[in-house]
Amino acid sequence: MLNKLAPEMAKSTSRIVDHDIIITDEHGIIIGACEEERLGTLHEASLQVIKTRKQQSHDLESTKYLKGVKPGTTLPIELAGQIIGTVAIAGDPKEVTKYGMLVKTQVEILLKERIFIETNVLRENALQKLIHEIAIFDSKYTDDFYLLTKGHELGYNLKNPHIALVVELHFLAPNISKLVRQNKFKGESLVIINQLKYDILLIFSKVFNNPQHVITFISNYAVVVLFSLNYNFKEQEVIKTLRKKCEILFKLLKEKHIDALAGLGCIAKNLSDLSQSYKDAWQAANLCKKLQLSSNPAYISDLSLPKLLLSLPPKNCNDFCKDTLNPLISQNDWPDLKKTIITWCESYFSLTKTALKLKVHRHTILYRLNKVEQITGLKLRDCFEDVLKVYLAIKIEDLI
Repeated sequence: MLNKLAPEMAKSTSRIVDHDIIITDEHGIIIGACEEERLGTLHEASLQVIKTRKQQSHDLESTKYLKGVKPGTTLPIELAGQIIGTVAIAGDPKEVTKYGMLVKTQVEILLKERIFIETNVLRENALQKLIHEIAIFDSKYTDDFYLLTKGHELGYNLKNPHIALVVELHFLAPNISKLVRQNKFKGESLVIINQLKYDILLIFSKVFNNPQHVITFISNYAVVVLFSLNYNFKEQEVIKTLRKKCEILFKLLKEKHIDALAGLGCIAKNLSDLSQSYKDAWQAANLCKKLQLSSNPAYISDLSLPKLLLSLPPKNCNDFCKDTLNPLISQNDWPDLKKTIITWCESYFSLTKTALKLKVHRHTILYRLNKVEQITGLKLRDCFEDVLKVYLAIKIEDLI
């Protein structure tokens, strides 16, 4: 890891402090220098520093007897109690030692950050693999012992009841959004993305603060939470709690310029149920996005009708929508007609309530309903089957 940091670190800090800086590995071989011809050569002064673990300074006289050494100061680079290299800065030791200490400290901090990030990436990869295996789990073909063991190795008890939550993220910052969409995660971009993802996971951990909740990115734009429950849970209380937590989560994400929508699966009492809960959470999130639901997170149990409609053969759905809505879709005021029909149906066919919700006069609602009846030949106010037909056609059109 030091090999990756050393070249740029040596060059950039040399320019800033206006002194030659080199960085060596644990064998005293130069791996970073502003003078590229020195790369791969031995810096003999570093050998003693590595051996003694102490800083050493060298004047002009002493450097005559040391290979590859200029007057200056050499300091050990330490990580986790081990000396992994040195940093040497040329110049009057009294003047440059403070710069050497600064570079040494900066290198050690960067190395710790890189190790921390890489460790978290490895754990994230393991969690993502666990989620994937839960998603495809089938008790008919796979023993749950394997998954329970994998969960235990990562610190989770998957025997507990869980409910899956999928949160889709919309990165508002243009540069981040572009990187996410194009998968251009190289160099500095990768650092930016990893740091952002780490910050986001910190927010999730703050909101869902039980260590038994499994929290991980499942893609570059979505986070999965397997919310761990007690055995004496009550469904409505669980949903209420999760809605409150999501409200807090969305507020904190907004402060990071991130919009979000979410879907909740069914409550799972075993791994088979958890696999279905995960799939349902994705479907609920997709429906929340497609239907622009005001309820966020969307709970799959509240979406029985659209879930049923999605299970129908696509051709049948297309034909049904075409037969029912084609005469209306060609109308210039179709968006208003559509909104009126849906609001009227969901207001229990009350003209007054519909007018209040749409903020129009009651006569406007009557006019629009009359227009729909005249164009389609359906009797919306006299035949329940006709109004149901139009309502379902609109719902299906929104889904496909």
